[in-house]
Amino acid sequence: MFYPLLTLGAEQMFRVFEAAVRTKCEALNAPTKVYSFAAKIDWLAGCGVISSGDVDRWSAIRQLRNEASHPKDQNILPPNEALIIVDIAIDLINSLFV
Repeated sequence: MFYPLLTLGAEQMFRVFEAAVRTKCEALNAPTKVYSFAAKIDWLAGCGVISSGDVDRWSAIRQLRNEASHPKDQNILPPNEALIIVDIAIDLINSLFV
């Protein structure tokens, strides 16, 4: 298994999270001032789309997305951590669209 490629795929998942949030905001006609990922998370939480229990999880995803987009060091994830990210994506993204 080539861990750098696995890590790259996991980091791309953070962008999938962001795309899902953006898509949900567009579907609900979020105001144009709701521009950043953080603002979109807050707006969806305010609308009741993101539960209060999931706001911290979404904020952590946003922070991990920022770290992946602006790395200070190279990251290498083991397969188990990459699979956990996929499992979290399934859970959180599905909760946006049910």
